[in-house]
Amino acid sequence: MLVGVIQEKTIAAVAQRLAALPPVFDMVELRLDALEEFRVQDVASLVLPCPALFTLRPKGQGGAFAGSETERLEGLLALAGLAPAYIDVEYDTPPEWIARIAAASPGTQLVLSCHDFSRTPENLAAMLAPMRAAAPGAWYKIATMGHSTLDALRMLVFCKECPDPLIGIVMGEDGASTRVLGPVVGPGFSYCPVTEASAPGQIDATTLAEVYNFKSLNKETKIYGLLGDPVSKSVGHLFHNRLNRETGENAVYVKWRLEPGELPEAVGLLRRLGVAGLSVTMPLKEHMMPLVDSHDAAVHAIGALNTVTVEGGLWHGHNTDGPGALRALPMPLAGKRVAVLGAGGAAKAVIYAAQQAGAEVLVLNRSVAKAAAFGVQALPLEALETLAERQCHVVINALPIHVALPLTARSFVPGSVAMDITYMAGSVFLETAKQAGCQCVEGTGMFQEQALLQRRIWGLGCV
Repeated sequence: MLVGVIQEKTIAAVAQRLAALPPVFDMVELRLDALEEFRVQDVASLVLPCPALFTLRPKGQGGAFAGSETERLEGLLALAGLAPAYIDVEYDTPPEWIARIAAASPGTQLVLSCHDFSRTPENLAAMLAPMRAAAPGAWYKIATMGHSTLDALRMLVFCKECPDPLIGIVMGEDGASTRVLGPVVGPGFSYCPVTEASAPGQIDATTLAEVYNFKSLNKETKIYGLLGDPVSKSVGHLFHNRLNRETGENAVYVKWRLEPGELPEAVGLLRRLGVAGLSVTMPLKEHMMPLVDSHDAAVHAIGALNTVTVEGGLWHGHNTDGPGALRALPMPLAGKRVAVLGAGGAAKAVIYAAQQAGAEVLVLNRSVAKAAAFGVQALPLEALETLAERQCHVVINALPIHVALPLTARSFVPGSVAMDITYMAGSVFLETAKQAGCQCVEGTGMFQEQALLQRRIWGLGCV
């Protein structure tokens, strides 16, 4: 459920927010601790457009209630008497008060919550154990601060494997996937700001509903995702989730930022999470090689993969970068001379695919020795100044966009094809090629083609 969080200083402002609550929300959380003057009779006068969760959080758990603890507990007891759909009670509330609050409204679902605003503890089970003991049969909420994607993955796995209804949230940018995948691994609450965010990393309800198809997610939803660093500017989640919606796939695609050193632990967690497939981008394409169970001939030849599919619990590596690049070009490459800039994971895939297509390939790279390892003619990047003399029909830039290139109009043959595989804006490579009279191909085409190939490998629908 998409839970709209309202925290206002006056009851009149709360009433105003409720009256204008967008229909995208399934439920509303009233952060009553934010009120400058808390009175139960004022709350009773509110007109609720949807089920409500009442919260009266103390300062020690990130709230703002200014009264004494006894006043807060008495307030929670009185709020329970209003029979809301849900009521939030802190995990360290005395057991006798938890029992009294639960008895005050048997039809209200108790949500026992615990917050750690500094970290995500390694032992999440140790956080849950006292909560279970204090309130058997309650729903449990654990919200922690994330400092890496590993924190989010540990929380997702813990929620999935927990036999009790557990709302697990990792706050911060690296915890975004916990807010998206709630319906897949737990009760499915995602707290969203109605106006201002009440916790770090909250995602607005419209994005969850329209980008991630949140209201269609369930326990049977297949999880796909992107691994890499950085991933913030990737549009993969937009592309794949749109196609999931259009083709009716019960699937969701999220992004996970991971450094190479985090990858082995992440793979173990992703296996436990039960992901159905993965996209892999820089700088992990080569690091993923020893972590899959098998890979195809292309991956073996290239030494890098960008796609993982899961069959029978086994992970298989593929590479769609090269075929995707060739499909985005306006001509077949058989008999053509092709220059590739770079020798990283994506460049390797393009070189291999071009060779397989019958092209003559030369590689320009900062390290000539690394380029020469492909068994092709290798040149330093400085040779770009006179590259046109080599009469290349196609020039493909597979270097990161921040790499300075010694480009001039003499780098290109007028009328030839120039493609930059990155789809970030501001490609100096393509700007120079355009000035030289080249037919320019942006990286968006390659991205879409390789992503469609990934979907076919995963067995997902394409439009």
